[in-house]
Amino acid sequence: MIIALGLAMHWLPGFFNGRAIDPQRLTDDAVPFSMYFNQDKPLIGFWLLLACPWIVGRSSWRLSLYSTFLALALCAIAALGGALLLGIISWAPKWPDQAWLWVLNNLLLVTLVEEALFRGYIQGGLSRRFKALPQGQNLALLCAALLFGLAHLGAGWQWVLLATIAGVGYGLAYRFGGLAAAVATHFGLNLLHFGLFTYPMLAG
Repeated sequence: MIIALGLAMHWLPGFFNGRAIDPQRLTDDAVPFSMYFNQDKPLIGFWLLLACPWIVGRSSWRLSLYSTFLALALCAIAALGGALLLGIISWAPKWPDQAWLWVLNNLLLVTLVEEALFRGYIQGGLSRRFKALPQGQNLALLCAALLFGLAHLGAGWQWVLLATIAGVGYGLAYRFGGLAAAVATHFGLNLLHFGLFTYPMLAG
């Protein structure tokens, strides 16, 4: 976990995280957005997949598909709807020229890594520890969701709240559909946010 924190915060030396998208406003009312191809943070997810194969949480493809669909619908209503109510995003359909770079980065270097850590390792690990408790599965899910929300503390309390809500949806997808469902749900919500709403958020 200490190594994971160091990689996530870019504290460890020897990595070149090149900038793939220079700062720009994707819509006129948005804060400037830039993107880096991080080489350090993805190591967290890849290491977990190699060292802890139990984090995958195997399910049938049909159950994974159903779990993804239902969890994504829940996340879209609760998290994106909450962001609209809080006034931090607005309706803004778009598909910039750099969108495919964003898709590649977000799927492989963001959502896969975050879900391997928060759902696979933390929620899955706590579920194994709490299995004797009456509400152990729910407690593990909520702990992972809260930690995921706190990881967004630098963006403000609104994003902590919204990320925690989304984390509950990702946790449900993981519990019933495995890691693939959690990754697909997380990426799907990010894609909806990127393509249909202000990204990353409205300018103050």
